[in-house]
Parts: sequence; C-alpha cells; structure tokens
Amino acid sequence: MDRNRTVQFPGDTIAAYWILFVGRMSNTAALTVLIYEKFLILQEEIDLVWCKRKSWITVFYFFNSWIAPLWIAFQLSQCWSV
Repeated sequence: MDRNRTVQFPGDTIAAYWILFVGRMSNTAALTVLIYEKFLILQEEIDLVWCKRKSWITVFYFFNSWIAPLWIAFQLSQCWSV
C-alpha cells in the first residue's frame, strides 16, 4: 500500500451530508415561515385582493405570493426523496 496516498473519503462524506442536512432544514424552516405568514394575512388578502375585480395586477399578486412556497415545496420533495 502506498503511504503517500491519503484517503479523505469519510470526512468529506460526513461534511457533505451535514451540508445537505442543513440545507434541507433551512428550506423546511423557510416553507414553515411562508405558510405561517400566509395564514396571518389571509383575512386581509381576502378582503383586499380576492373580493376585488380581477386584473393583471391580481394575477401577478397571486403568482408572486405563491411561487416561493411552491418552489420550496418542490425542492423539499426532491431532497427528501433522495
């Protein structure tokens, strides 16, 4: 066996798994905060947006308010299945 060759596989693997774990937990926390925020402003959103006349601004509002939670949920579904 060559003594000049060092193997750093176990430490690198543990660090990689730790980075993935922290990323998953960060995404989970972000999704939780976004869902909590949606429930907090739901009544105001119903009064100010849903009951108004539909226009491109309301479509943009819905797209803008739901794209982040849906994207994070999609990423989490991909991460946890691995």
